[in-house]
Amino acid sequence: MKNQSGMSLIEVLIAIFLLAVIMVSVIQSTSRSYEIKDFNINLNEENLALSAFYQRFSWDFGHIYSPRYHSNVFVSQDPNEPEKTVPGSEEFLSRYQGNRNFSGPNDTGLPIPIFKSEQKNTFTFLTTGYRRKFINEKNSQFAWIQYGLKKFEEKPDDNSNDDATPPEGETLVRRVYTQNPWTGEDIDFDNIKSQRILDGVTSLVFKFWDEERLKFVDSLREMNDGQSLIRAVKIEITYTDKEGEERTSSQIFLPLTLRFVPETEKELNSLRQEFEDDDDDDDDDDGDDGDDGDN
Repeated sequence: MKNQSGMSLIEVLIAIFLLAVIMVSVIQSTSRSYEIKDFNINLNEENLALSAFYQRFSWDFGHIYSPRYHSNVFVSQDPNEPEKTVPGSEEFLSRYQGNRNFSGPNDTGLPIPIFKSEQKNTFTFLTTGYRRKFINEKNSQFAWIQYGLKKFEEKPDDNSNDDATPPEGETLVRRVYTQNPWTGEDIDFDNIKSQRILDGVTSLVFKFWDEERLKFVDSLREMNDGQSLIRAVKIEITYTDKEGEERTSSQIFLPLTLRFVPETEKELNSLRQEFEDDDDDDDDDDGDDGDDGDN
């Protein structure tokens, strides 16, 4: 009889062992791929939310409205006789007494809004960048915008995991008031529907550029004319992502308005120019006298 050849028991065990090692490696690799995918999805969602916030704020603040960007404040004194007031000016200014949103008129009679940042994490301003959601909606392009933080009481979801922990911190929100942008009464933003932008925010700071001190400051009241004329805003935000990691971001925003030099600064520059012109004329006269002497 011929000897029948086949795999021995040891060879079978070795083959099973190698197959098990390969299967474990494949399972670990697949599991790791899913973990990386979930991490990237969460990270992209947070990055998209932050990017959407910056784009939204850039549009709102870029179209910030204030006549002070292109004119001076209304002056009741007669320019020809400073000791006298312009007729009817007192009655005109009395309309703004007790007004919570407008400080007074500019030199052409337009109302000057009051920008507010009563807390470091809140910023309220009037914008012309409001875009209607419906074609024939009875709202203008003017709207009061407020950015800030709000703590939401999360309701449990029947399909959610009970072991899941809610994100730490508060939620960055945007509120819009369009009903009557020219109202002089306090606007109750707490009762206005909030647009949720980013969850897990632990710190939000609005800073404003002070041209006199050449630095960003925390309060508009620290600046000269800061509540009606803002040159730049810096946002510093810290939030916790879904993985529990703390992340920080900051960005600077500028209004889409032409540079305006107030009247007082114009007068100062005019005097400087006249002084320089006088010096140039004196130099020319000296040069002419020297030429006459040579002749």
